[in-house]
Amino acid sequence: MRILTQPHPRLCVIITLLLVSVFYASPTQAQPTPALIPVYPTSVRVIHTLTPVNIRRGPSVAYRIIDTLTAAQTVQVTGLSRNRLWWRIRCPDGTIGNCFVSANGRYTKSGVAPTSPPSPNLPTSYVQNLQKWQSKRIGHYQVQIQRSCYCVPDATKPIVVEVLGGNVLQMRYADGSTLSSTNAAYFAGISSIEQLFTLIANGIRAGYTRVEVTYDPVYGFPQQITTDQDRMIADDEAYYTLSQFRVLP
Repeated sequence: MRILTQPHPRLCVIITLLLVSVFYASPTQAQPTPALIPVYPTSVRVIHTLTPVNIRRGPSVAYRIIDTLTAAQTVQVTGLSRNRLWWRIRCPDGTIGNCFVSANGRYTKSGVAPTSPPSPNLPTSYVQNLQKWQSKRIGHYQVQIQRSCYCVPDATKPIVVEVLGGNVLQMRYADGSTLSSTNAAYFAGISSIEQLFTLIANGIRAGYTRVEVTYDPVYGFPQQITTDQDRMIADDEAYYTLSQFRVLP
């Protein structure tokens, strides 16, 4: 009987290949990174939670909960969902991914100040009413705005705007007609209460000849605004009237 003292060469090759495959084999397959759900850009940089809020994997309650924020937390915003009802926030691990919380004003509040921080050259009435408006923490509202000026007629028709977290969600004429992109541009910078606070502050700081404001006694927002850049220039006066204000859920 022949006794083998050395392994067969072919057997050595097979064993070597098996060892190599075991050594390099990954115990689990790498999971693909989920594609980012499209969102709109937003000027809102942070939000504050008013109650405990669930973080979901997408902009709907149909998506699974991945974490929960406690009340009074501040988180960074990275976008606004296409349905404009959810903030995309920086994920708990610090990455930008599919992490969404409700944009409902009952649960979260935009942390973006509507104007630059009040400075000594702003009147006390402005500062006090701005603080009153901010203290109400109204994240979702509707208001009618009308401007009177030496402008084209479409720029003086009253508009009704819906605002969520400082962002204009909808804008239409008060008679129900829609605005073309050209007409919508007439109202850039004056289509929300936050923007009108900025308009007032900018006029004061720029040294307008006249900036007069009447504020709502309950909420603090401007009800009537009169501006005149230079009394020596004709037809540069503008008047703004806010009415039919309504807090939305």
